Amino acid sequence: MDKAKMQKWTALFVKIYIFALVLYQTLWQIVPVRVFLLNTGLDIISPALAVLGFAFLVADVFIEKTVFQSKYCIFLIAVVAIMGISSLLYINYGWIDNAKVIVWQVVQMFLLYSLYLRMDSKQIKIYLGYIFGVVSVIFMMAVIVSLCQFLFQTSYNVQMDGGVYRQGFQEGRLFGIFGNINHASLLMCFMGIGAIYCLTILNKKWLKILMGIQTMLSFIYVVLTGTRSALVCMIFAVILCAFVSMRNIAYKKNFCKLKFRRFICAAGVSIICAGMLFAIYLGVHKVMVKIPVWIGTANLAVNDGEDLPSDIITEPDRQDINSGDISNNRFKIWNNYLQCDFSNIKSILFGYSPGNYMKIIKDNFPDYYIVEYAKEKYPQAYIENQIYETHNSYLTLLTGTGLVGFVVMGAFLVLSVLSALKCFIMRRHISNYAILLMVMLGMILIFNIFESVLFYAYTSISVVFWLMMGILAKETLTGIAADTSAQTVLTCK
Repeated sequence: MDKAKMQKWTALFVKIYIFALVLYQTLWQIVPVRVFLLNTGLDIISPALAVLGFAFLVADVFIEKTVFQSKYCIFLIAVVAIMGISSLLYINYGWIDNAKVIVWQVVQMFLLYSLYLRMDSKQIKIYLGYIFGVVSVIFMMAVIVSLCQFLFQTSYNVQMDGGVYRQGFQEGRLFGIFGNINHASLLMCFMGIGAIYCLTILNKKWLKILMGIQTMLSFIYVVLTGTRSALVCMIFAVILCAFVSMRNIAYKKNFCKLKFRRFICAAGVSIICAGMLFAIYLGVHKVMVKIPVWIGTANLAVNDGEDLPSDIITEPDRQDINSGDISNNRFKIWNNYLQCDFSNIKSILFGYSPGNYMKIIKDNFPDYYIVEYAKEKYPQAYIENQIYETHNSYLTLLTGTGLVGFVVMGAFLVLSVLSALKCFIMRRHISNYAILLMVMLGMILIFNIFESVLFYAYTSISVVFWLMMGILAKETLTGIAADTSAQTVLTCK
């Protein structure tokens, strides 16, 4: 088989593989589907995908060597080496969990990230469009069911994977039928932002109507979850979109010729737009909490002389943080992990291994809050060597592979972001497509301050991140400056 045919078939395999990966992760977010997969043994699809992806990468090393062609790959290769060293240092705690984490990390960093090397920009956009369409159908069905649970005030718990998953509407928050309310809220932000982008490029009226409905439903779901990290991400998205859009207009209309004036003008518009978003957020929440009362499904209770659902709060605050700890125990969790990370020279340099750090901390720091909480609240998970997670992906990175791994991965991220920023700043016009990529990646990086979903993890968000990082590298290399077929191509040198 000649090289051209080989590249064609490998590209086809990667496209099918990534679609299967995204589809599985999408379905996995929905608790009823997850229960079905677990009860039928179909959850074996996940490890099968891991083995298949890893085997393909091994073969690719000897065939196309794409692993060594992706941007800043030297840092990613170094990360794999550091994960291996850290795992060997704690081999007495076992190797299987570390191997699982390493395999998935390798698949995401090299196979997903290198997608941009196998297709041109137009092919990538078409491919992502198909994926977005399928994911939108699945997630919007789940959101509609979740909103019905809110309207009818349905709540219940599902025991699964050694833990309890809250479902429906309870504790003043809409969990819906999703497995993790925080992850779901960010994913719905993506669904809404993606739908807004589609509104700018679609021509068919019925598709625009569907995208408008998707935007509205996604926003309402995020509001009802009360997830503050998602709100912060949305505010960031609005600020960035407004800033870049205003900059584009300033260049196009040729006003505010001085860079400083352009910056002040764009910053002012961004702040106004952020304020408008927050006002809309509050307004939507205030209206939504009263709907169950109006339709007669709420369990009424008197609140300040007004009939309101007893399980609903009148402001977008949450009942789980009324104790006075604004971080919802995160400060205590982070402090415990940092104490563990800097307790000895080995952990400082190489951490506690990417897959076994919970087990090691549980055995060596049994009196810490992160261990005692799991022992008391989730005894089954504690028996399975699970403790309170870091709730910070960067802290997970530090805990798993120490300062060495933290610095190397940090270098990859910083260089990638700086390279993209340099390229975009050079453009007089930044396309909506480029803005979309920057917004999604920025939201993930901010979200990871509050949740551990990216490093040494295989989640829907980590899958999106590594795909977007590769596509951002494509944008940086090719310098595409417009969204449609009438694009003007600029080369960033």
